[in-house]
This record gives sequence, structure tokens and C-alpha cells, in this order.
Amino acid sequence: MSLRDIRQQEYANKWLESNRYSILLLSPRMGKCNVGIRIMRKMNNPHTLLCFPDEKIKKSWMDDFEKFDFDASNVRFTTYLSLHKYVNISFELIICDEIHATSENQINVLKELFLINNRVLGLTGTLADNTR
Repeated sequence: MSLRDIRQQEYANKWLESNRYSILLLSPRMGKCNVGIRIMRKMNNPHTLLCFPDEKIKKSWMDDFEKFDFDASNVRFTTYLSLHKYVNISFELIICDEIHATSENQINVLKELFLINNRVLGLTGTLADNTR
């Protein structure tokens, strides 16, 4: 097991041991998708909404689902622009990848979504003071 694998598992465990409503600030190239997959495995493949800013992020997730042999049939994918379609749907987990990239309007939609969904994993490698 590599040091990167160990750190990914540590981050997954930290989130799982927390209130499960937080952002993981992981350095770029750390393997955010893999941390998310590790979390979903520990939660027994929950009904998940996976949010992202653009389709290339979705491709990264799809590639890692295949690479790490994860069944993504319980995962719904959406861009931040289409989040409003899910406001009244309950999920076991919401993953917001590149959460720092959300606009003010998208943040407001997320707030509505979070009223009925209390397990939220935000992922980013570039959270700055102005996007915190």
C-alpha cells in the first residue's frame, strides 16, 4: 500500500468519523475521487447525488469507478447548473466535487438541497478565503 493510499483512507475515515457534513480540502492530485469511492464503499454504496462543475469531472469519476471496480448504479450525476432538478429528492449522500466552483445561485440551491439531505461531502483542492 502506497503512502497516497494510506492518506486517502485516512481522509475517508476522518469524514466517516465526523458529522458527515463537511468539506475535505485535499491537495491537487491527491485522489479526491478515490477518497469519495472509499467513503461510498464504507457506506455500502449509498443512494448518492454526485455534483460537479463540468463533464470532464464526471469523466474522472467514471474512470475511477471503473479503475477501482465500484458499482455506480446508485449514483446520480449532475452539474451544478442542473442542481435545481434535485431539490426535493432525498439522498443518503451528496458529493459536491470542486465545491469551491459553485456560484452564489448554485450555493442557494445547495442550501435548499441540504434542508432534506444531511450527509454532504464537499471535495476541493483549491479552497481559498474568498471561496470558503
